[in-house]
Amino acid sequence: MSNGYRTLSQHLNDLKKENFSLKLRIYFLEECIQQKYEDNREDIYRQNIELKVEVESLKQELQEKQQSLEKAWTEAENQSNKDEAEICHLPKDKHVYETLGGEIQTLHENMFEANQQLTYCDMSFSEEEIVLNDTEHMEKNSSLNAMNKQLQDKMNEMDFELKSLQHASKKQDHIIQKLKEMLKSKENEIFTDL
Repeated sequence: MSNGYRTLSQHLNDLKKENFSLKLRIYFLEECIQQKYEDNREDIYRQNIELKVEVESLKQELQEKQQSLEKAWTEAENQSNKDEAEICHLPKDKHVYETLGGEIQTLHENMFEANQQLTYCDMSFSEEEIVLNDTEHMEKNSSLNAMNKQLQDKMNEMDFELKSLQHASKKQDHIIQKLKEMLKSKENEIFTDL
């Protein structure tokens, strides 16, 4: 009886030890699982924060690019309007240029006619041997010379205006070319940003 009691008591003690050992193992396993869970949770939180920061940065970058694109588009539209305005002025300048050219041609013709008349008068005086009073001859000659000088001055003035317009036209052509290059560059920048 005492032998059976001892065996039972020993068995009970063994079970208690085994139970205690199992409890310790369960405790350490739970602690290990808890630690891993907390580590993973911290990683998840950290990754979540990093992703949020990256999303906000991308939003900011997208907003800046949209603003830059809108600004470039506005500048391109303004430049295009300026180009159109410059181009609209060109036909007017061309018309003035053509008008001045016509007036210069007319002045050339008038001067040529005046020279012919002067030559004809000189020839008439020689052929018909008309003797005019020296005063009348000088006045007529002076009048013709004055008219010739006026025509010459007017022609010089028109030539100067024509050269000024030609210079302005070249300058506008240069500006238009430069504006076209700028517009092309802006378009390339816009397409590159897209």
